[in-house]
Amino acid sequence: MPPGRRPKPNALKELSGNLGKRKLIEEPKLPPGIPDCPDHLDEIASEEWNRIAPMLATSGILKLTDRAALAGYCDIYSRWVCACKNEKRYGAVIKTKSGYVAQSPYLSIVNSCLATTRRRPPPNGGWRRATAATSRASASCCRSRRKARSA
Repeated sequence: MPPGRRPKPNALKELSGNLGKRKLIEEPKLPPGIPDCPDHLDEIASEEWNRIAPMLATSGILKLTDRAALAGYCDIYSRWVCACKNEKRYGAVIKTKSGYVAQSPYLSIVNSCLATTRRRPPPNGGWRRATAATSRASASCCRSRRKARSA
């Protein structure tokens, strides 16, 4: 792949408008449609699948080949919802057996799920720009921390 920014998929260019009026790249034609919901997803993940899959399919982003990526997103979404409920029930801080105060493991799960959704490529690269922006922001944050430590 040539160096530089990854090309934006044609479906996203058509949705947002081809502002530069540049020629669209030739993309392989994948079969459109909504893939079947996997059996291994729990109830919350299946509800998220049924909520988001039709929206992605009507916008032309979801293809039949995106089943695994969408299943991964729905599974992470389900874990996030469960962790949020437990974090609200038990609080963000817990008391350990020895009497110390520590961060709730549910809060760690919530943060981990959110970080994973920013890293994981969604179906057909739909959130590629948001992921790149997040990566650039975290990289600049790390550089500023390094400068502060060295000073």
